[in-house]
Amino acid sequence: MTQVFLKKNVSVNDQLHVDVYHQGNKGNLPVVLFCPGGAWQIATKRFSQDPCLTLTENGFLTVACEYSLSALSANQTGWLLLFLIVPFFLLALCCSSRIQFAILITVLVIILTFWMIVFTINDADPNCQHPQHVQDVASALDWVYHHVHEYGGNPDQIFMMGHSAGGHLASLLTTNSHYLPKSVPRDVIKGCVAISGVYSDKRLQETTLGKNLLETAFGRRSHYYDAFPIYHIQETTPPFLLINAENDISLKSHAFDFHYALRGRGVYVESVTFPDTNHFTIIKDWSSSNSDVFIKIKSFLQEAMTLKTTPSS
Repeated sequence: MTQVFLKKNVSVNDQLHVDVYHQGNKGNLPVVLFCPGGAWQIATKRFSQDPCLTLTENGFLTVACEYSLSALSANQTGWLLLFLIVPFFLLALCCSSRIQFAILITVLVIILTFWMIVFTINDADPNCQHPQHVQDVASALDWVYHHVHEYGGNPDQIFMMGHSAGGHLASLLTTNSHYLPKSVPRDVIKGCVAISGVYSDKRLQETTLGKNLLETAFGRRSHYYDAFPIYHIQETTPPFLLINAENDISLKSHAFDFHYALRGRGVYVESVTFPDTNHFTIIKDWSSSNSDVFIKIKSFLQEAMTLKTTPSS
């Protein structure tokens, strides 16, 4: 098995860092910039570890990025507490002994404490909203283009990849050249793999959770044209692979719309839904190089490397 070296917390600027997974002395490797998920609120490079290790073991240089995080809105906090407390209250009514009741309360306290710790250590900012998230990912891309050769990466073969909110950011940066740093070529991104991604504000607004996420991460606006990739597809957009989980119904509808929007502009796109997976297992199921999900991703990246891309306007 290929040995993987990890360089943690390499500075992009005063606020942002990346983790670089590389193969030591091996050079000229294709590069994947990975954006972790977390509803634009709890993303951390740690979420990227398994995918990045697997990619690097299989011939890619992988960079895990971070980005500024939005804080929970009052509505979301209320819904979260309601979601946690109401089921426990109903279960408490069914407790037949004080011991069962005590155990139930202990579990609830542990879960609430866990969420408090998660949101605290991720330094979510109530003032952070779009476009800060994608601008931070663009800063990471700028660093990758200018420095990845120092670790054996090929700056002319850079691919975006992301899960959930990270899939949104990877797709947005791939489709909307407005967010690309001026110091990189317009065709710097050669392809994108989006895993259970978010591509449309209209689909988000179909659910209560989606509406709350939209308000928290993007604000209340008359339109979200600049914030979602479905509005910025061009004939020059590079190839896409959309990975979907069978038990991830609302996000499958995002992928359905985005797939046909890409096809409508003549962009090369593949969509695959994997059975017996959900929003969380879809990113774990390919932490092994023998998994069907990873085999598909690797095949797509290898094929995309042979395709020519045209600079976006």
